[in-house]
Amino acid sequence: MQLLLKKTDVRFAGHDRFEYYIKIVPTLDEHATEEFYKLRHWCWETFGPSREIHKNYMYLPRVWSNIYLGDKNDAWSWINDDYRARIYLKGKDEAAMFKLKWS
Repeated sequence: MQLLLKKTDVRFAGHDRFEYYIKIVPTLDEHATEEFYKLRHWCWETFGPSREIHKNYMYLPRVWSNIYLGDKNDAWSWINDDYRARIYLKGKDEAAMFKLKWS
């Protein structure tokens, strides 16, 4: 099992807010799924609560400003669907913390 820190570009969801993503290799087997959940739990504990990227507050219109955003977190997010499981990190500080823990 390998965790790779990669740069995002326009092909990735959230590329406008997250500079890095973590790719788990091999992808989408039972061990990778468990590794993803461990990594997501670490991010939650380290950076605080967040939301899944495609269900994220970042896509909500401003007129919905009265909804609960207590889990608004610009430091990290994730995506987990039928064909990908990734953790997204905002920038160099979050990437450095990931490297310290997981490298």
